Amino acid sequence: MRFDALAGRYWPVRSFWHNRDPRVKLAVTMILLISMIGLTSIYALLTMGAIIIILFTSARLPLANLFSGLRSFRWLVLFTFLVNLFFVRDGHGLWGIPWITTGGTSVAIIYAVRLLNLLSLSIWLMMTVRPLDMVAAIQRLFSPLQRFIPVGEFALSMGLAIRFFPLLLEESEEIALAQRARGADKNRGVKSAIALIIPLFVGVIRRAEDLAHAMEARGYQTGMVRTDWRFNGWELKDSITLLFAVVFAVIMWIISNPR
Repeated sequence: MRFDALAGRYWPVRSFWHNRDPRVKLAVTMILLISMIGLTSIYALLTMGAIIIILFTSARLPLANLFSGLRSFRWLVLFTFLVNLFFVRDGHGLWGIPWITTGGTSVAIIYAVRLLNLLSLSIWLMMTVRPLDMVAAIQRLFSPLQRFIPVGEFALSMGLAIRFFPLLLEESEEIALAQRARGADKNRGVKSAIALIIPLFVGVIRRAEDLAHAMEARGYQTGMVRTDWRFNGWELKDSITLLFAVVFAVIMWIISNPR
């Protein structure tokens, strides 16, 4: 699997979503993420998944990138599913197995689908917003909280974390390929994982140190006001898009949580 097919990297195309203000895309993502946490109906969660697919297609993003990104988190999704399946005891035994209940199965499916939706929406955001634009969007969106928290430093940390995500995937793939070229057995289980994690951890420390030196060389100082070289302006389409996101999230919450 090539890294170009992995999610987490900005996809440069011209689309409706790529032309929107980064604050709108960040706000839409936050609204949908918060609404998904409150959804308790599997049908509502599946509907939200279909909406995320529409977001990908309307942004002209390859669905192969989405599936590749979700495949990277398959063990996390499986772990979440199994934990809820075996530790939730609501309902009665299923298929004659006492430790697998109907309530546990239902909760396991709901949490797995919710996690897939959360990951998919995060992948969509990272593929439609440049890392530097993400930093500027976070800084402008949370600027009213500047008196209480260092918004600039927080935004920079978030942007660097988003930027490092695809780099770590790329480096982990390169390390795995190098180990296979040297005759390493990928089926060694824990030993294989340790052999991958240790050089990856060393690479992360090296990249972080190089980045710190580069920022110092460019005169970066905490607390200083910085300007943006490129940032989209807020348009009427942005306001309408945000309004639609809020209305959709409210409708989905009402449908999923009827009184």
